[in-house]
Parts: sequence; C-alpha cells; structure tokens
Amino acid sequence: MRARLTFSINGFPLAFRLGVVSFVKECIRSESKTFYHQLFHIRERQCKPFTFAVYFPRLKVQDDTIIADQMIITISSVSYELMMYLFNGSQKNREYLYKKYSMNLSKFELLREKQISSSRIWMTTLSPILVEDKEGKPVLFNQANFEREFNIIMQKRLRSSENRDLYRPLIFRTIRMKKMVIKENFHQDIKDYLYFTTNTGDFLIEGDIRDLEYLYKNGCSLRSQLGFGMVDLLG
Repeated sequence: MRARLTFSINGFPLAFRLGVVSFVKECIRSESKTFYHQLFHIRERQCKPFTFAVYFPRLKVQDDTIIADQMIITISSVSYELMMYLFNGSQKNREYLYKKYSMNLSKFELLREKQISSSRIWMTTLSPILVEDKEGKPVLFNQANFEREFNIIMQKRLRSSENRDLYRPLIFRTIRMKKMVIKENFHQDIKDYLYFTTNTGDFLIEGDIRDLEYLYKNGCSLRSQLGFGMVDLLG
C-alpha cells in the first residue's frame, strides 16, 4: 500500500528523517501498543516493512533549518496492518509537534500501486539508495561491486522481514544516475551530523517478479525505514 500525507509546517530540521519516523511511530503506538512493541522493540534490529520519501515544495535552507510551509510524505509498505494504524492514528490527532516544529495534516491520500508484470522494469528513486560494503564504505552505481553489494542488501532484508532468499539475483543496469551526499542526524541528543553518499536517478533492473514487488513496496536500500531507497515504476 502507498499513501501520500500533506502537512502544513512552520519549517523543519534539515536532518528531517527522524521526525518522519517519530510521526509514524506515534500514529502506530496510539492505535496498537501491541503492534508497536512487536515492531519497534521485539523486532528492533530487524528490517521494518516500510519506507518513505519526503518533498518540500519551494524550500530554502537556512543553517540547519528547512524553510518551507508544506511537507509531503509518501509512505509505502507491504503491511496492510501498519498502514491501517498509520491512517487511523493520523486522523485521531492531525497536529503533531517535532522538537519546535509543528506538523498539521491537511490531506491523507491512498495511492494506487502499480502492477509489476515483467521481470525487467524501469524504476526511479523517490528517495536515494544507500549501498555500503561490509566495512561500511559507500558504494556508488558506477563501481564494479555495486550490483553484488546491492544483492547482499536485498538478501539480508528479505531474510530479516520474510525469512526467505532472493528467488534469483537482481541485475542492476544504471542508466541515468548520479551521486548524492545526504546530511543527517540519527541521534536525538547528539548534534553532530552524519554524511551518507547515496545513489539517485533512473535505472533498469531485472529479477524475479516477486522480488521486484518486494523492493517496490518496501524499499531497496540500507536504512529503508529511515527514508532511503523508496522507488517508483517508470512508464
């Protein structure tokens, strides 16, 4: 399932991803403490069944703040239960405060998912794809080991979330991609930023349709649940 949430805001932190995750967690917790505990505590180290992308229309950046009056979050998940709690929780309280910034939900739209009927498809990134090797070094689309590391990431995600392997290796053909460096902070009480070297653009990918559906719905990146690796179909 996919949904688009539109918020009125009074600015937002440049490192915005934890703010989005905090909103998602609060919506789920308000609807089902059992599901929340299972997903974020019992399965704390496992991959979460969602990913997201964020868009700020007409944004400007001032120091560590995004200057904008609107934020659009697109969320995708294979879990109907998660999306149901997200919808119900967001309707219960349409105003949310993250740090000193207010988020007022003005619209919640369910989006029609596109059907994958071919083992060879074009995709575009809605949020950048983060690929790293076992030493934590970033891997870019134009490096010889990118496809291998990409498959390793997807294999780990599938084993963690669905207890299975890829049905066959994914073949990644980069067509129109570029490097993007992301400045983030994944620690609420630490001010130092982390920098992630990521991949963004359009690509051709080949694989088993069931695997392609998984990465379309749940993301295809490290840290997908933190707003990396959300993709859409082209055409």
